[in-house]
Amino acid sequence: MFEKFFVLYISVIVPATALIPLVAGLLHFGKLSKPSKIIWNFVLFSAVLNLTNILLQYVMHNTQFMLHGYTAVEFAMLSAYFACFFTPKQQKAVAVIAVLFFIGCVINAMYLQDIGAFNTYTRTLESLILIGYIIYFQYLQGNKLDTGKWGDDSNNWLSVGILIYYASSSLMFAFTNYLVAISIRVFEMVWTAHCTILAIEYILFTIGFRKDIKQRIIKSALSQQV
Repeated sequence: MFEKFFVLYISVIVPATALIPLVAGLLHFGKLSKPSKIIWNFVLFSAVLNLTNILLQYVMHNTQFMLHGYTAVEFAMLSAYFACFFTPKQQKAVAVIAVLFFIGCVINAMYLQDIGAFNTYTRTLESLILIGYIIYFQYLQGNKLDTGKWGDDSNNWLSVGILIYYASSSLMFAFTNYLVAISIRVFEMVWTAHCTILAIEYILFTIGFRKDIKQRIIKSALSQQV
């Protein structure tokens, strides 16, 4: 019974939740800010790759090779998001880190971990770097001169969605291969929790998009009144 629910949950229910932020952002895509558009495109990229992975599983036994490439692109897109809030010098540093991380992904796939295995090294490293970006971003948010409510800033919702996902998944990324070796049932339970966190991330992204659209509409209305 759990096996059937597990397959349905990770292959249909959770992937379908990506439609929520995609639709919410697409309805007013022109009004989204640059950072929000990066996250929207990230969700679209993730959803398309996830769907491709599900379809390929009908003809291939192992599709883990896709995750090695996905990790590099995912890190680049999320790095681009946080770079929007950094200084030009910091943005260059982020770009260098993204290039080095891409090279690390290639080396990991070719020499360190089998391309057919879960890329625990790069996924864990990715999580730690992104958590560092989020902490610094929140530090910058705390130093902003305006005194608006925390919940009114769309990027707080987007960044917290990223934080919850990667902070809670970092240990799972590090020990995935060990969990599979210990017990498939334990792995399925952990992966179910992981998918639930992913769905929560998508919901927080949806809130962020709606906040962004609302704030930009208000600012546009105010500017027209002046």
